[in-house]
Amino acid sequence: MALSSIPEVPDVSVVACISVDIPNSLKDHLVLPISSHGKVISRAPVQITEIEERPGGVLVRWGEIEEEHDQEVSEFKLQFCSGSTRSNDDKKFTWTTVCEGQYTGFVVRHLQVRKPYSFRLCCRGEEEKKWSRCSVPVVAMTSIPHYQWSDANDSYMTNSEGTTATKVTAESHQVLYSKGAAYSCGHSIVFKVVETGSIHEDDGIGLCISNEIQNTLKIPGSLFLSSTGAVYVNGEKMKTRLPAISANSVIMFETEQIEHKKIRATIESGEKSVTFDWKLERELIENQFTDRSVGFGMSVQNSKTTNLYFAMCVLCENWKVSIE
Repeated sequence: MALSSIPEVPDVSVVACISVDIPNSLKDHLVLPISSHGKVISRAPVQITEIEERPGGVLVRWGEIEEEHDQEVSEFKLQFCSGSTRSNDDKKFTWTTVCEGQYTGFVVRHLQVRKPYSFRLCCRGEEEKKWSRCSVPVVAMTSIPHYQWSDANDSYMTNSEGTTATKVTAESHQVLYSKGAAYSCGHSIVFKVVETGSIHEDDGIGLCISNEIQNTLKIPGSLFLSSTGAVYVNGEKMKTRLPAISANSVIMFETEQIEHKKIRATIESGEKSVTFDWKLERELIENQFTDRSVGFGMSVQNSKTTNLYFAMCVLCENWKVSIE
């Protein structure tokens, strides 16, 4: 958080305050019935602690405030609405639940770029049926466009948003790349296989350090998951396999740059995942961002991100893959 973005502390005289003067003789008579019906807390038992930009979305993280909740929290519920509001009671806004469970962070996707959204959070314990009071809404936005497939390959057709690509010819294997080196190391990227055609060993999806014209992704500078479940790192086949790709498969790639020319990559498909160290011979693409605001006084300052291309390569028609 930038120093200049710390909110101003209001004067005590302008802060709303409730003051009750009760005779001591009534104290014992009031404590029991009040405590049996509820309690007064200073704030919601859970609070949003951090919001980070993601392509076409934001990553929201939260934490529990122990002193404000009697039971151990077993579930969290994250909600958001379009627009900017600081009130949970404003009827003009419709809240949508996007995450419910034991998570302490969630990526809210499919948001419009540079449009403000409001986020709030509540929780409940194992034996509680009602959700807690909601946290004060936090307003944030993303300035990073959604992941998009390139529209420069005639063998593929993309939808209007560029998020789904379909193979439309069956002449040969063709690699379709992303629209620019859009994937940043340290983030996750999710491929959803909507439909498949006939399956070949060279069909699959992956990450690359360049977008040179190719007819295979089994090459140096590429991390490739074949449709058969085989994993190739720099063109070399690994011993560990993942489930074969089929219609409705969801595959996630997650990376971490551990050295200048080495990336630790995890691929998750179905209920199985594998992790490899991916050594590179070429310089990685590095982008510089400075003081990029995401809202609510939160910003990313002087951060460097190593960017890669995402890609798919299939032979037959009717393969359809979307990206998140």
